[in-house]
Amino acid sequence: MVALDYAGACGPAPGVGGDYCDFILEKRTRNRDATPTTREPEIGACAAHCGPLQTKFMPPNLRLRRVTQTIADLSGKTWNELRILDLGSLDGTFALEFASRGAQVLAIEGRESNNEAARSAAKSLGLDGVEFVTDDVRHFSREKFGAFDAILCSGILYHLPGEDGCRFIHAIAEACTRLLIIDTHVGLKREVSVSFGGKIYYGTPFKEHEESESKEQRLSKALASLDNPTSFWITKPSLLNLLRDTGFSSACEVLSPMSFRDYSDRITVAAIKGSPIGKSLLSPELEKSEEPDWPEKQEIGPYPPPVPRWKIVGGNIKRKLLGSNRLA
Repeated sequence: MVALDYAGACGPAPGVGGDYCDFILEKRTRNRDATPTTREPEIGACAAHCGPLQTKFMPPNLRLRRVTQTIADLSGKTWNELRILDLGSLDGTFALEFASRGAQVLAIEGRESNNEAARSAAKSLGLDGVEFVTDDVRHFSREKFGAFDAILCSGILYHLPGEDGCRFIHAIAEACTRLLIIDTHVGLKREVSVSFGGKIYYGTPFKEHEESESKEQRLSKALASLDNPTSFWITKPSLLNLLRDTGFSSACEVLSPMSFRDYSDRITVAAIKGSPIGKSLLSPELEKSEEPDWPEKQEIGPYPPPVPRWKIVGGNIKRKLLGSNRLA
C-alpha cells in the first residue's frame, strides 16, 4: 500500500497496537488472497483517516461513489435527516462517509479488530454521529436496533448460509422504512436450493473455511464468514424474488455510477419499501393477479426472433433449385 510512505501522519489506533495505516497494511498482508473487491474499502477508510496526504496516492473508491449517490438519489431525505445502517461494515469506510455528510449511522461488524480501527478513524475525523457495534449480523432485528431510513448490505450476504441469508433479508425488511442497497456476488448456476417461508430460492454453494479449522482460525480470516464453513450465493432471479417476498415494492439494479469492473457476478441492487399500487382503472386484472416469479432461466429471445438455421439452409437450397430449373 503506497500510502504507508506517510504512515507517520496517522494517529494511533486504540487497541490495535500501532497507527491506523499500519493496522490496515497488516490486515491486508494477512489476507493476500483477498480479492480487490473486498480489499478496496480498506483503502478508503485509510484515506479518510489520514487525510489529503494519503488520498492522492490511492485509487478512487468507485463502489463508495455508487452507494453514496444511490442513497442521495433514492432515500427521499437530506443527509442530516437520515438514520443509516451499515451491515458488515468491515473497516467502516461507508459508515464514515455517511457520517461525514451529516447522517446518523450505526455500523455492525463481526470482528472487533475492524471496529477498533474504524472508531480510531472516526475520532481522528471528529465524527460523533457514527457508532460501531461488534455483533453477528445474523442477530440483527428491529427490536434490538430500531428502524432505519436506509440500510446498506455490502459484501456480507454472500458470506451467509442459505437459510440465514433469507432470515437476514427478512429482518432487514422489517427494519427498513425506505431504501435497501445490496452489493453482493450472486450465483450464476442453480446448484442448490433453500426453502424459507414457503418459498424456494436457488444459488451456488461457496466454501468459506475448512471443517477442521478452529473458531479462532476462522475469525482470523478477516475477509471470510465468521464461522460457517460454506455460504450460499443466491442467484439474481432468486434475490429479486426474495426482495419482493419480504415486502419491497420495487427493486432495480444500479448500473450508474459505475463501480469496480472486477467480477461479472457482482451486482448492486436498490430496493424500495413502498406501497403496492392497488387498484388500476386501466388494468383491473392487476388487483387479482400476483406478481410472477423471476425465472431462473430466461427462455425469451430478442426481437426480431432470429431465423432458425434449418430455415436458412432450406431457403438456400430452394433458391439454388429454382435457379437450376430456370437455366434448364
